[in-house]
Amino acid sequence: MLCADRSPGAGRVNASPRRAGRTARAARVGALLGLLGLVFALSAPSAAAQLAPPWTDKGGGLPGEAGIPRLLGSGELVPGTPGQIQLVDARPSSNCAIYFSLLEVGVPVKGGTLSAYPPMLVASLVTGPNGAVLLPWAAWPAALPPGVELFFQFLVADPAAVQGVSISNLLMGVTG
Repeated sequence: MLCADRSPGAGRVNASPRRAGRTARAARVGALLGLLGLVFALSAPSAAAQLAPPWTDKGGGLPGEAGIPRLLGSGELVPGTPGQIQLVDARPSSNCAIYFSLLEVGVPVKGGTLSAYPPMLVASLVTGPNGAVLLPWAAWPAALPPGVELFFQFLVADPAAVQGVSISNLLMGVTG
């Protein structure tokens, strides 16, 4: 058995063409603004990627096309909390690698110094068209106890660098 819809406006195909046009236009504008927001988020350094405890810029680096690539960190390194590491000011659309270490030992590399050494992890990535890489996490893992120092540094393929590789600053984070 079918029931009749008795809600206001039910049965009307298009109560107001003018209103329907405004609603469709508003939906298109909303979708466009959402898309622009996504493009902006992917192309601009995040305002949230500022250095504050538990993050420390340990300096260093080797300049390339856009100067010394900057590595930034944000978020508490406490289990369950979100955060991110972001590389900015690197050569656009270039191969790069992030080095992760539990020690800070400077070793000469391509005319500069790699200080996130010896690496526990090296991951190959590519910078975006804006020369940035964003590495976010939704929840920091509970595997590390509080007080552990973590060191991160990027190497970026860059023909403008002394020996074809620019090096970011050394970023240190301390788990909480």
